[in-house]
Amino acid sequence: MACSQLMAPSLRPGSQVMLEADAKHIALLADLKNAFNTLPRALMLTELFAHPKLAGLWRIMLWIYGTASLLLIFRPDGSLAAWIFSCEGVRQGCVFGSFGFSIATLRLVVQLKVKHPSVLVVAIIDDVTLSGPPKQVCDAFVLFIELCRQNGLIVQNEKCKLLVPTSGVSQELSSFAGAHDLVLAIEEGCVPLLGTVVGRDESKKAAWAADKVASWDGPLRLANTPALSAQIALLLTRQLSTRSTFLARAGTPDSSGPALKFFDVKVCDAVERRHDLQFASPFSKALFQAPMRQGGAGFVPGGDPLSVAAAFVSAMAVTMRFIPKTPLSSIPTGLLTELPSFINLSICLQVLHTAHKFDEKFLPRQVVYFVAIFKKASPKDTAHIQGKITKLLQDAYHTALKEQSSPASKLFSTAASTLSPLPGCVRSRSAVSSSSVIKL
Repeated sequence: MACSQLMAPSLRPGSQVMLEADAKHIALLADLKNAFNTLPRALMLTELFAHPKLAGLWRIMLWIYGTASLLLIFRPDGSLAAWIFSCEGVRQGCVFGSFGFSIATLRLVVQLKVKHPSVLVVAIIDDVTLSGPPKQVCDAFVLFIELCRQNGLIVQNEKCKLLVPTSGVSQELSSFAGAHDLVLAIEEGCVPLLGTVVGRDESKKAAWAADKVASWDGPLRLANTPALSAQIALLLTRQLSTRSTFLARAGTPDSSGPALKFFDVKVCDAVERRHDLQFASPFSKALFQAPMRQGGAGFVPGGDPLSVAAAFVSAMAVTMRFIPKTPLSSIPTGLLTELPSFINLSICLQVLHTAHKFDEKFLPRQVVYFVAIFKKASPKDTAHIQGKITKLLQDAYHTALKEQSSPASKLFSTAASTLSPLPGCVRSRSAVSSSSVIKL
């Protein structure tokens, strides 16, 4: 699942753009029953051995999954209660588990893509999403069920989700579902996808983002628990603040931006309450939000317009590499750039170029050139692009801040970078206990 969470923000725009390409397009999220535990090991090893480039992993995978292993069950007193053989599936917690499942089902997904070229097939481990014209998506789903059955996997129809157009379920979809005895959960507006969300209703996507941010309140409250030392509480809060990066890449500026801006406020409030601080002045707020490499506290805002724009642009840049291999390649660039996702991309590029003069070869201002460049980009070219954009913006802001600050402020900024635990703050002498007060 961790791998899914990392990849989802980069692949989500593809499914989103496919929905935007035609008002009649649908998206179907398939669900496999107990997929990891029921995967035939013989299938996994056979598919693995069919890839000579993976020969370096053959022996260790054969050693782990070539024979059945014992699973032991112990009583509370330590005595052996029972044992069973582990014969099928990949083991939970095994570092090769996700890899083994992916290689076992790769041929299945490729068959699906080849036989239904008009359908966008996005597969991340055991999560498969089909999007495109209704009839073609339904046909592809029926084939997917059959291919899974042939490979010892079961699709749970009742847990699969179908995102329908704003016009609702068509007669064609109803007839098809009835003919194939399919029972699907119907979703309207938007549908969650691997920790992200796709759909046509921006208000519903914004509500989803707000709910996502609200679910982070628990860890924030934990950071304010007196039982935690001030240092641990600070580290925990800083770690929580980085969650906004994922959400910013997973949504659009309009849907995720307001929720992330609200989360930035809650993070700042949590630090102020726990450590008895006040970031009232612009200078102290700048120190709080500046990265640690610049002597700041490292609470880089995720809801700032520039941060949201950088995240969205980077997610779109990664997606461009996959377009030539998808049905989206048949859409002329001129029409592609008129879709909502690309309109958002244009706005974000203008916001970034207004704030900083980026090299056009690195980050083009015009969407047409952006698409042309990143369609041909290598994984290395798109790796860490968000970090590179953010670093350039932070450096420019830091330089401007130093030029605008007074001599006294400059001296304070230099001295603050050597203090702990919070740059820009001075700890009192009583700072030997976990509940000590930090005063600005």
